[in-house]
Amino acid sequence: MAIVTRRSVLLGGVAASTLFANGCSAPARSNPDKSRVPTISSVEREASLEIDIVKASPMRNLQTPIKGLNHVLGTGQSLSSGFEAHPPLTTSPIAEGVLTLGDAVQSSSRDQWTPHTSLSGDPAKLQPLIARALVEDTDTLLSNDAAEKLEYRDFSISEAPIISAAYSFKQRSRFSSADIKLIATESARGGSSLTTIIRSQDGRVGGALREVSKTAMASGLNACLLWVNFVHGQTDEKIATDPKQYQDEMGEHLEATDKYARSYYNQTLPALKMITQATSVAVLDDQLLPIAQTQLDFTRSRDDAVIIAPDFCFQNKTIHLTANGSRMLGEYAAKVADIVLNQKMGWVPTQLYKVWVDPTHEKIIYATFLTWKPPIRFENYFNGTQLEMRPDKGIKVSDSEGTLDLAGSPKIVGPLTVQIELSRPLAAAPRLALCSQLTGGANNICDSDDAVGHFSFLHVRGMDDAENNPALLNKPYKLPNFALAQDVPIPYDLEK
Repeated sequence: MAIVTRRSVLLGGVAASTLFANGCSAPARSNPDKSRVPTISSVEREASLEIDIVKASPMRNLQTPIKGLNHVLGTGQSLSSGFEAHPPLTTSPIAEGVLTLGDAVQSSSRDQWTPHTSLSGDPAKLQPLIARALVEDTDTLLSNDAAEKLEYRDFSISEAPIISAAYSFKQRSRFSSADIKLIATESARGGSSLTTIIRSQDGRVGGALREVSKTAMASGLNACLLWVNFVHGQTDEKIATDPKQYQDEMGEHLEATDKYARSYYNQTLPALKMITQATSVAVLDDQLLPIAQTQLDFTRSRDDAVIIAPDFCFQNKTIHLTANGSRMLGEYAAKVADIVLNQKMGWVPTQLYKVWVDPTHEKIIYATFLTWKPPIRFENYFNGTQLEMRPDKGIKVSDSEGTLDLAGSPKIVGPLTVQIELSRPLAAAPRLALCSQLTGGANNICDSDDAVGHFSFLHVRGMDDAENNPALLNKPYKLPNFALAQDVPIPYDLEK
């Protein structure tokens, strides 16, 4: 979410340069001498103030819920569509007034969003939202019994995160009127670069809004595009798309959703854009995750976009998510949408604020974070279906001579600060990375947010035995905010 710093930066929300012009008040702040030697206490004071300012800086001029159909849209690639996220878990309605058009949220055709009607018959009707399984190549709907018999890594589509996102947002919102309904659709295209997705967006994204608009008018209902859940980046990371091109294409694709909302819903305000940072591809290639970092930069340049979480924190099948992991992703989206749209607060994803070398000990560096709910802590993340705590906590330090060994495990030395001791002093061009291939595309650093989802871990027929974890089973998904993927120079200062 937005941040007012001593230069115009932001954390994924309202640009600092426009914040006060939009009528947002913020706490008074000092202007410390940047030339002085940093200390943990002084840097943490600055970081804490930034967090307070961000939370007090709501994103203004966004579409909010209306009486009628509030459209929540999924787009991106395979993680958004629910690829491999089977068998379906949300097989019955959870709450009133949460709908989709036709028999499933996904499209029945590849290039044009067309509702499934093979089970209910034409024309497509508004139906309670549930998850169904589809054969990936033909988009044919499967029965629940057939879905439970799929092989564990079968390339079929099922539990899209937009399903749990819609239900959880409805539960969190406690709307005063039953006339405020949610309708969820999914327009993702698996295995596709953003260039390819843009080529088909008129059909897949615009087509979804067009179909919902037709149904709304026939039913005498108003409609709006409330928010967009964008889960993408793995393909462009693997094919080494130029980051500037990717950032421009993100703007083109997400702004197109507002164009379609103007055209089909007569909507004047932009929808909230929620982005899941693409980090899991790091397990396949030793890159600096330029696309993941570009996604963060994108949110810093806009007043309608936020990063909700990095994708490594969801239970997964290496790259694609389990059905539980996909519902976890949706729960994070609902949590952030509730904070931004209902609570009218600024959102603070966990990320680096400052990194510096101890002035009295050349082999010790400190990393101070901004986060939603301090203090930071070390927490297990999902390495596949199992929880893992890394000795290096997901931190990689390198310089012109290569990757440095750490002298022991990193330590938390303040509410917002991690201490990293190195095996030798830094050489030229030092950098600190979170979520590199060396660390499995993940890290163990998160905040103390005790929020939980409205859904719980389930183990049903058709799931792998490895997903049957007694410590998790039938317990709500935990939703702490893990640190985003970043690769920064040492020293680093978000405000410079």
